[in-house]
Amino acid sequence: MVNADLPAQCAPAVVDALVHGCETHKIPFERMISRAYHNSLFVSRIAPTAMPFVPSRGGVSHRPDEYSSPEAIAQGVLALAEALARLSA
Repeated sequence: MVNADLPAQCAPAVVDALVHGCETHKIPFERMISRAYHNSLFVSRIAPTAMPFVPSRGGVSHRPDEYSSPEAIAQGVLALAEALARLSA
């Protein structure tokens, strides 16, 4: 079966909040395009959406051998918490 769903656009305000969270805590980041078929594709139809990505060893994701260090996960959680606080203000 071929995917016929249109791509989703991330909400600029949510992306900006995530960037702010990274900058506030000096967490390295880059803006990127995901061509993966994520839940955000569908959530974006009803709510502003963006996704933080936590780096995985060797760039491997969505496989049993995916590994992200506890430090990388903690940084992702910190950036997300900062973004949520900013968006809820």
